[in-house]
Amino acid sequence: MLVAQLKGEGVMVLTLDAAGAVISRSEFAALNDRFGRLRTVRQGPDGSLYVLTSNRLAGSNKVLRVTPAG
Repeated sequence: MLVAQLKGEGVMVLTLDAAGAVISRSEFAALNDRFGRLRTVRQGPDGSLYVLTSNRLAGSNKVLRVTPAG
């Protein structure tokens, strides 16, 4: 599970067991502290991740498309 950290300006990666309990946590380092506040993470129908930013300056918000390297 990927969780946007609005205040932390990053994305947390949570690994869950079959019952839904968190068994590990890590950071999605490629996005952390690069785009400001991150509001939402969703997987698109093409398999890419889409991340919305939530910054205060007008016109500074973006929809980021994240795809695997290589």
